[in-house]
Amino acid sequence: MSEDDRQIPRFIVGMSRSGTTWVGKSMNRHPEVAVFGETQFWGKNFVSPGPEGRYQGESLERLRQVLSSNPLDTTIGADGPGFMSRIQRSDIPALVDGALNSPADGIVPAEAFRALGNRIAADESKKYWIEKTSRHVNWADRILEGMPDARFVTTIREPYSFMLSYKHQADRGTPERRLAFSRRYHPLGCAILWRTYIRAALRLARRCPEQVLLVRLAEIQREPERVLERVQDFLLLTREPNLEPLPQGENTSFRNRERPELPSAERFWVNLIASKEIAEAGFERQAVGGGWLDILKSVVTLPLWAIRAYTDLDGRTEGSTFQYILRWLRPR
Repeated sequence: MSEDDRQIPRFIVGMSRSGTTWVGKSMNRHPEVAVFGETQFWGKNFVSPGPEGRYQGESLERLRQVLSSNPLDTTIGADGPGFMSRIQRSDIPALVDGALNSPADGIVPAEAFRALGNRIAADESKKYWIEKTSRHVNWADRILEGMPDARFVTTIREPYSFMLSYKHQADRGTPERRLAFSRRYHPLGCAILWRTYIRAALRLARRCPEQVLLVRLAEIQREPERVLERVQDFLLLTREPNLEPLPQGENTSFRNRERPELPSAERFWVNLIASKEIAEAGFERQAVGGGWLDILKSVVTLPLWAIRAYTDLDGRTEGSTFQYILRWLRPR
């Protein structure tokens, strides 16, 4: 592998609930690779740089605060398969400070991100880094602007199982977490989420096909070893013959692994707003199948849900909440 190959930025992106965590943790078992993630660096947590597009002074300090408060919990902070062996959550503030020790004239976002990845890889005694944030698929244009040679492993999933998994993702949590999630959930919002993800994934694949490996969740479930071989080859890594896939199902949404039926309201909304994208991605459209009272209820509760969703995002988004929502509704 050449020195240029070693410096290639590598990303795992795609739909949530579509296997990004599985790919990330499985790849973190590679002896030369450190996978970190959920930085939201290029999206929700993006800190606008100062003059001339550089972080320095106040903007640099804000970036340090945002990154230091993020647990990077894809592979940091727990024991077990797929987690880092050296870095702990308590190390993150010092790690960030060391990575962002920039020159006096500041540092551009791409340089800051590379510095963070390089520091994590060095602290884990690994050669290469991979960043995993599923939602970064929606901000690939921003990544490519600063890192035109970036490579993206992009996972996708058909809409109906995605909506079922997304709707029940809090079921294994505390009662408080389940209540909070139920207040934020609406089938229209979930359908928009899937449509935005698939649009972004397909757009990225069309824009730079040589830099994108599209992986369907069904492939991961059917042939996990083959998927990891493809990922290693695509990311220009030495293929590790003893790389064992992470056991599947650990990130399941369902309590007791009991899979419920998808309500008709979910099918109604995704068919209504994303039929074109379902066909474009090569997925099969499912019939709504009745349940019109539930569909009517979902229509009536729309205004209250919209208010709750905006309020929740407003407290968790760096920068303009309106622009962030617009990005999801009309991604570039």
